[in-house]
Amino acid sequence: MWGGLFVLILFVAAELEFPTSKHFLYHYDGQIMTGLPENGLAQSGLKLRCKVEISGAGPMLRFLKIKDLEVHEFNGVWPEDQFFSSAKLTEVLEKQVAIPIKFEFRGGHVGNIFVPNGVSETVINIYRGILTILQLTIKKTHHSYTLQERGIGGTCHTSYMIQKNKKENHLLITKSKDLNNCEDKAELISGNAYAERCPKCKERNKNSRATIMYSYNVKVTELGSILHEATVNEVHQFTPFKETDGAAVLKARQTLVLVSAKEVVNSMPEINGEYSKQGSLRYHFLSDAIKAPFKVLKKETVDNRRGIGGTCHTSYMIQKNKKENHLLITKSKDLNNCEDKAELISGNAYAERCPKCKEVDTFYTIQ
Repeated sequence: MWGGLFVLILFVAAELEFPTSKHFLYHYDGQIMTGLPENGLAQSGLKLRCKVEISGAGPMLRFLKIKDLEVHEFNGVWPEDQFFSSAKLTEVLEKQVAIPIKFEFRGGHVGNIFVPNGVSETVINIYRGILTILQLTIKKTHHSYTLQERGIGGTCHTSYMIQKNKKENHLLITKSKDLNNCEDKAELISGNAYAERCPKCKERNKNSRATIMYSYNVKVTELGSILHEATVNEVHQFTPFKETDGAAVLKARQTLVLVSAKEVVNSMPEINGEYSKQGSLRYHFLSDAIKAPFKVLKKETVDNRRGIGGTCHTSYMIQKNKKENHLLITKSKDLNNCEDKAELISGNAYAERCPKCKEVDTFYTIQ
């Protein structure tokens, strides 16, 4: 009897839902690391922790609000070094997430995203990363299936595997995305203005590989399928010369865990501010920052700059990025042109110095 009731509920309310009569509170934890995969090498990363509130904003609209935000950075040797708190970055992001966003949601699919004016593209992409977790296509009569599903990486080939826990009315869902098989892949290729595309080379030697694995715990109710927990693991691997070891790797991990689902007592909150439509879940690159010109201030050549090799001929090149208030400084030293060069010459007790020979033929060059 109970098994038949579960099947009936599953058939009627299989789609993921966030009923407008409830206020959902989730704990979110996201982490991204880049570098070489071996331990003991330098890596950099970012960790973001917060609470995510989802509530009704209309028949097919939902509010999403981020609060209690914490940002941690990593820049060191993995795993010896630790993440450290970034108070400045936390303060900047908190200002931009103060007002909730709106998103279209129906039948387990996220539609258009509406964001308050003044929110940067970087923060919108953070929202997209969280909302992609909510993109879930549950087929009522299938245990395994494949389809093309929209997400932050584009519309990609996606495989589903569903297990039913009839005792607890739960669905255990595993979803995997092949980010190399997408119709409108979110990617940006730069620095190859004079390079020619070679489709056959790409098929023979895939230098870039990427995949995402999702694990869901969903409870089936009369109001719909309610998300209790989700875990996401994403891996990007880049091997420019097809090395066996030494591939550059980007790893991202996200978790979303339900804390509470309370009945809505008051009416929908009044939100001050104008909203603008920011498209779908697909990642948007910061094209303005990439194309921003760098103004060359000046080139300064200084002959007397002291360093570990002595007081050597040094050249400076300074570029200024006005948009981010950064200076990019390049310095080169000619260690063959030093006044008090730090060097030790041995094994020439019976040799005679020949300054003219040194001018004619330089046996070694260090720069």
